Amino acid sequence: MSPGYDTVATFTDLIYDPQYIPELRKSFPDLKVEDASDDIHEGRVEVTVTTSRREWFRAVLKAGAAGTSFGFQLGVRTPEYSDLFADLLKELKNE
Repeated sequence: MSPGYDTVATFTDLIYDPQYIPELRKSFPDLKVEDASDDIHEGRVEVTVTTSRREWFRAVLKAGAAGTSFGFQLGVRTPEYSDLFADLLKELKNE
């Protein structure tokens, strides 16, 4: 597994449906949320969080927001992350 998965850092993601923000805040109460709407993407929000990539993607999956997270959608298409997503899906399936 890549060593960067569990490195804690501050990063930004775009969520295209703000209905998932309350569920994401359960995992990250300090989640910073700003309107990122434009002429094409109404309701889009920019979120900033300090956590590991593993924990962020896990929370996005658990919240049901995977289809609305730009960062998740990019990550799932990145071959280097395939083991991370496989592990996360196994973890969540066993909860």
